[in-house]
Amino acid sequence: MAPLNNRYTLIGLTTGIALSFVAAPSPAQLDVTGGSATINDADVFVPTDGTITGTPAGTDNRAVIRNGEFDAVTIETNQGNIPTSAVFRANTLPTIDNGTAPALGGDLQNATGQVLGTLSFPSIGPQGAIFLNIPTTLNFTVANSVDVSAGAAITEFRAVGFILQETGFVAGAQGVGVVQRETPVTLVQYGAAPADQTVLGTDVAAAAYTAQRVGTETQNVQVDLSFDSGTIFTPPGFALNPADATQTPGIDFGQFNDGQSQITYFSIFTDVALIDLPDFDDIIFEDENGDVVDGDGDDDDGDVIADGGDSSDSDGDDSDSDSDDDDDDDDDDDDDDGGSTGDSSGDGGVVGGSGSGSDGGVVGDGSDGSDGGVVGDGTDDDGDVVA
Repeated sequence: MAPLNNRYTLIGLTTGIALSFVAAPSPAQLDVTGGSATINDADVFVPTDGTITGTPAGTDNRAVIRNGEFDAVTIETNQGNIPTSAVFRANTLPTIDNGTAPALGGDLQNATGQVLGTLSFPSIGPQGAIFLNIPTTLNFTVANSVDVSAGAAITEFRAVGFILQETGFVAGAQGVGVVQRETPVTLVQYGAAPADQTVLGTDVAAAAYTAQRVGTETQNVQVDLSFDSGTIFTPPGFALNPADATQTPGIDFGQFNDGQSQITYFSIFTDVALIDLPDFDDIIFEDENGDVVDGDGDDDDGDVIADGGDSSDSDGDDSDSDSDDDDDDDDDDDDDDGGSTGDSSGDGGVVGGSGSGSDGGVVGDGSDGSDGGVVGDGTDDDGDVVA
């Protein structure tokens, strides 16, 4: 079987995003109710006071876990636990909402945050559907003591005006479904000065990084996350347990807003079984560097952080989301696949503002999901994405 490529991309620069659909609950989503993960060898950026200088100016109080690797990921939902064979890929850098130096008091413990990504997993039992690259939002609390009081000075450079597009698929014996999430994001990079970046196949010039925050960075720490809530945006008619699936022959299509993201979905079902499903373990997740999912050192993609804290956004959208390397895939079959959150060599990432749409780059909002895996690298010049 041909390798399965992640279906997400940075689709372009924009001066503003108009999300015209009325907010509504997803007709078929998995609600995250618990779980946990560890980010090993994490590098954490903590802004001094959150002030953004340059254009657009403003405030973003969030800290960013800009480098590291997810490990031991477990996800619990309202329909049961996600199978341990699942593959989670982080598309944005994890951000910590109450993350300025004064708010943290020198320690990350009990701080809350969010990461966006995609999740691939089989249903429970042999007759269920297979879920591939489903957009996912994970809200977390830092569970362990992480001392960030003695970090080294560093500058974060920010570009605004990009949209992260993630597309997931579901295949069952009697139907298929597609779900797509579009999130405005901000691109970020760290170091002495911004550099040209290629983010998800889009060339971003150093001149696009027109804003900056100053802060400190603490390197190579372990961060334990406890998942408090979140959403796995499955299309209607499919369920983690096949016994709970409701499938009526025909087409179900819809659109709605979830926080800062726009969700589009459709499902098609027939009266008879048409699809011969492969075994989930036979699906190959293409990856140049083993378990490194995002921000690896072999490509030139940039990192993304979700938008959620920049009060200076001027484009009026608050759907920013994070995104990491478009060509990196997780090729291990367990739920503990992580992603890299940025790099330690000045690579850029996408960091979003606080709901104002002028944040540049890929920055995820605080409401949609991003894939796990490697978030950011330490060896290339790629930019990072922050939701």
